[in-house]
Amino acid sequence: MKYYHKFRLVKDVIEDYNPIKQNPDSIKDEIRKDIGYDINIREYFVVYFLDCKLRIIGKNILSIGSETVTVISIKQLVTYALLSGALSVIIGHNHPSGDTTPSGTDKKTTQEIKKALKLLDIGLTDHIIVTKDSALSFIEEDLL
Repeated sequence: MKYYHKFRLVKDVIEDYNPIKQNPDSIKDEIRKDIGYDINIREYFVVYFLDCKLRIIGKNILSIGSETVTVISIKQLVTYALLSGALSVIIGHNHPSGDTTPSGTDKKTTQEIKKALKLLDIGLTDHIIVTKDSALSFIEEDLL
């Protein structure tokens, strides 16, 4: 396994593993797993880097925040996407409150990320908000 600039490249480990194609809901479980026991305590912002077949080739916990907010660097997210060789990304974060309704800031930040990635020909596949018991996909809700 290789580590570069604090994000994990997983291509060597799971070359044929494609949770998104096998079961689109599995990425929601992957986000919950990566956030772990803190899911009801503080906000986490995670990024999954995908290849042309939508396989996860890297992932990063970009930010750990407080009970109600997390601050991210779009510049850092784009840098990691370029370093990983990703053709698209999935972003996700949790709402410790248990409510998956996206805030105005969630929607605005998603559009800013999409715009920044598009400049480099990298797609934003989805933004997923998870709680311990539920999840919301921006794609499924027509928000992306």
